[in-house]
Amino acid sequence: MMNNERKDWMKKYHKIIQGIERIVNVQLQLQNIIKLAEEANIQIAEIEATILQASHNYQTQTTSNIFSISKDLWNIIQSDIEN
Repeated sequence: MMNNERKDWMKKYHKIIQGIERIVNVQLQLQNIIKLAEEANIQIAEIEATILQASHNYQTQTTSNIFSISKDLWNIIQSDIEN
């Protein structure tokens, strides 16, 4: 009878240990997912900064082009008026 009880307790003990191992594995997987998400967020932030910088550069170039065209038109108008 003691031997059967011991076997039953050993089975329960092993099931508990297996359950704890599964919980630990899930926690490790969650930690890995969190690390990957943090890395992805950093990369997204870097991409966003690059896009914003490119947008700013494009805006500056466009403004410069418009100013240059306006200046050229002004010069053409002035030369036509003087002639």
